[in-house]
Amino acid sequence: MLGHILTSRQWRTLKISLPYKHTAYVEFLSSEYTKQHLASVKHLLVSKPTETRHSHPKSLPLEALKHVTHLETFSLCLAEIGHLSQQFKLITSGIESITCNNIETWCDTRQFSTDLFSLHPHLHQVCFHFNEDGHSGFASIHNAPESVTPALNDIRSLVLTSVRDDEDMDQHEVLERIQIVETNMDEVFSQEQIQQVQQQKAGLLQIWEDVEQRLLRKYSYLTSIRHLEHLDFGFCYAWTPAMWRNFRCLAEYNPHLKYVGLHGWDQLGKLGKFASSSSTFQPIRADAEAAMAECFNAMPNLTTLKLVDFAIGPGLFTAGRHIAKSICRMDVIFSRYFLKYLSEQADIWHLMGPIKEFVQLSFAEKCLQDDTSFCNIFLHPDLMDRVNNSLFFKEKSLADLIQNAVNGKNVKVKLTEYTP
Repeated sequence: MLGHILTSRQWRTLKISLPYKHTAYVEFLSSEYTKQHLASVKHLLVSKPTETRHSHPKSLPLEALKHVTHLETFSLCLAEIGHLSQQFKLITSGIESITCNNIETWCDTRQFSTDLFSLHPHLHQVCFHFNEDGHSGFASIHNAPESVTPALNDIRSLVLTSVRDDEDMDQHEVLERIQIVETNMDEVFSQEQIQQVQQQKAGLLQIWEDVEQRLLRKYSYLTSIRHLEHLDFGFCYAWTPAMWRNFRCLAEYNPHLKYVGLHGWDQLGKLGKFASSSSTFQPIRADAEAAMAECFNAMPNLTTLKLVDFAIGPGLFTAGRHIAKSICRMDVIFSRYFLKYLSEQADIWHLMGPIKEFVQLSFAEKCLQDDTSFCNIFLHPDLMDRVNNSLFFKEKSLADLIQNAVNGKNVKVKLTEYTP
């Protein structure tokens, strides 16, 4: 079975999922009998089975699929997605949505760039979700920007998740080195030594600024979007104050933004103990939190917020006050990747405790007469066990603490295990 689905007399969806059947697919797609039916296909799904050895399948003749509006892939790499996108650019200008799930990251033939989808002038929905946590075995999956900012005016929904920036690792290196420099300050006595240390610190801060500028150039395309209603984005681990303010511009340019999902925030390495007590980076981290809050102040119509592996701190506390008038649903998710931050017993409280205050602030303007709002907390099973066994939640469970924080409000709080 080559995998086509028939609806009434017309074919609406075509699924291509067996790359080793290339010859059969070529015959099927080239047949005069099937061409008239292929012209009715609106939805094309191209997928690959789990690979033990990565290889790119041969190109297929897709010219008969001239009325496809929705292109979907599963388990393809960026090179394969790019080839499909280029093919359909030549076949039709009617592509309205591109959905790419479980993108393979163990291929360095192609890195991510917006021309993977910006080739299509009538695109409304874009979804790129990478496999696992975005780590690639060979290269960064997110490339430098194009020389020309793409036109993305018509996009209503943008999902770009599990994207790991190389800049994140560069920042960690700077943080580790700045911690060494600050530690060495205790052993500095002469004026000459003081000057040397100050020069080292200035050099590291310059590297940090250079990394920040790379990030701003890379994500400059975000500010070209004008009609966004749904955004699911991340990782945000490398986002500096300037990057958060760039994101604020996106919010300001898209006043109808109703759904926002943000993935990955460890307070610029603080949770991972990267120069967590650095006096040099304390103001930078504080500014990043302040810039984050500014973003939510620019989202007056936000009804749904999803936070995945996202540390809750001062920025979100302020943001909670900004979104309180509009928010109806909140999902807070901590996956297995957040377990690495639990190296000490008190870390459970530092990570989970702030949820209560954030929820309380976010739903502060709700009342019993309002429609029911929902707050869902999803925890990885191992994290759920640690929370349930923690002394911090012995007298009152985390769920009860959060529910009590919204007493008198028509808000339902639910704490469940996270199963991706």
